[in-house]
Parts: sequence; structure tokens; C-alpha cells
Amino acid sequence: MMAAKGAYVPVHELMAKEKIPFSTANFIPAAASYYANPQGKLVSMPFNSSTPVLYYNKELLAKAGVQPPKTWQEMDEAGKKLMASGAKCGFTTGWPDWVQFEQFSLWNGIPYATQDNGYKSIKNVRLLVNSKPIVGHVADLVQWSKDGIFKYAGAGSTNATPLFNSGECAMYMDSSASYAAVKAGAKFPFGTAPMPYDANLKSAPQNTVVGGASLWVMKGVPADHYPGVAKFLDFLGSAKSQSYWAKATGYVPVSKAGYDLLKAEGFYDKQPGAQVAIDELTHQPPKAWTMGIRLGYMPQIRDTIRAELEDAINGKVTPQQAMDAVVTKGDKLLAQFAATGGQ
Repeated sequence: MMAAKGAYVPVHELMAKEKIPFSTANFIPAAASYYANPQGKLVSMPFNSSTPVLYYNKELLAKAGVQPPKTWQEMDEAGKKLMASGAKCGFTTGWPDWVQFEQFSLWNGIPYATQDNGYKSIKNVRLLVNSKPIVGHVADLVQWSKDGIFKYAGAGSTNATPLFNSGECAMYMDSSASYAAVKAGAKFPFGTAPMPYDANLKSAPQNTVVGGASLWVMKGVPADHYPGVAKFLDFLGSAKSQSYWAKATGYVPVSKAGYDLLKAEGFYDKQPGAQVAIDELTHQPPKAWTMGIRLGYMPQIRDTIRAELEDAINGKVTPQQAMDAVVTKGDKLLAQFAATGGQ
């Protein structure tokens, strides 16, 4: 969508034309950077935004005598203790391509692709997912799968959420917006913690970025509609609207004013787990390669990652072979995207 410049009206241009105060600086950095152009101007309006967190079963972790793991190294130890204490599964994950690859890279401060993950240009972009840290992470997931510590639940969250809510898996990594589903389904006390990071990387932890969606203003509608569109976007970005949205849905407030209002209202004192996502998104100012991941044919690349991860878990290929295959296939897609001008 970002490359389809003739299809939309950049939000910053619309707001300026309608003389409505609007600035990238009004939004939390990890949300703003994801939808900004190279000049830092927002081309779409951040809205339903979330980021991955770690949900944990307080009873199972207490029984095993462990705390939520802060690092992946601690995850190994915690997983073994959980299994020894009778847990059926240490952890599972929703959206493995997003959580265990994209956000893993960003949270650990390592590049996912050249051209600053595609932010600089759609041309000459190459995947970097066969780097040592990512291959090492895949190797860990494969070994933990063999040991029963990790249970792969496929794409999305459809199968992962029930594994946690049923008490089968002691921990569960997924969107912070999954809070409502966890709260409704879990019959045990649970907590929320930050995603583990790789303690062997000096760049970690860095920052996560948002998932979800943004609002785009399309070209071709009657000219007299745009003033109303601008006012509606201004309403949605207001502190009051953002406060209501975050409390009702579990998504994070994308505006700084919304976050400040929630804090003043005592929301985070009452629900400290909701602060975790904010802390991850704002842990460090985004670097050029942790602003987000902006690649052509992203859905197809994600499909490839899941397929190769599954092959690695099933012993058909080694972790290195899996990630090398992702790079080979992904780079062909990226070259095709560049050749067509992002269309």
C-alpha cells in the first residue's frame, strides 16, 4: 500500500490542507515510524495497534519455581523446570512468522532485510533471516519442540490461544490485543510480561513495533468528503478516543495524549499488564533498522517462513537450510516486486 502512491491521499497532507493540527511527534514512536514516509511524515493514521507480549500461567510457573523468562536463555531453563513439574507444554506462540521472526529481529536489534528492512527503497532489498541469531533461534525452537517445551500451533492464533487457556501450555506469546481472549478463556490467574530477548546480543533488547492496521484516505472520493474525513481522523486520534479504545479492546493507545490520559486515569495501576506493550514499543528509540519491516509480497514471505519452520520442526531440513531457503525464495519475490515498481 505504501508504494501505491497514486491510490491514496497522505494523511499529513490532508490534515495540513484542512488546517487541523497533526504531527508525527504526537504518536508513540514505534507506531508512527511504521506508517511514516522516509521524511518522517505519516501517510496513514495509526489506529488498532498492538505488539507481542508473553502471557503466563501464574499457577504453573509457581509450581515449577520459575519466573517469566526475561531472555531466551532463561526460557530454556524455565521450560525444563516446567516439564519436570508436570506441565504438558512450556510455551506456544501465535503468528509465528510475526512473533518469532519479525518481532524477534526488531526486539533484538538485528536487521531483517537490507535497505533498513525495505524502508530506504523497494530496490535491491535482500532478506537477512539466515543470520546467525535467527538461525540459532530456529534451532532452539526445533530442539524445544522435540523436548516438548515448545508446541507449534500453526499460523495465526486459532490453535495457540486454546493451548494456553486450557492450561496445557504454561506460556503463550501473541499480540497484546489477545488480552481479551485470554481473560475470557483462562480459568486461572495469568500475567503479562515482555517478550524474551537474546542475552548474547549486545543490541538487545531494542524495541518492538506495532501490528494491526492503520487508516488510509483513498483518492477518488467527492472533494467535499475530505473535510469530514479529516475531522473524523482527528477525533479518533484524540486523547479521549484513544483512552476509550485501549480500555475496551486491549490495543495500545497510539497517541501520546491517549497514553497520558490513561495513565492519569490510573488505568495502568489497575491493569499493569497493559503497560508491558507500551514499555516494549518505547524501550529504546527506534533505529533505522528497527522502525518496522516494509517488504513487498510480505504475505507470501510469511507463508514461506512458516513452511520452512514447519519443515525444520519436522526434521526435513536443518534450521540453516530452512532459513537459506527462505532467503532464496524471498529474494526472488522482492526482486519481482521491485521490477514491477511495487504494483
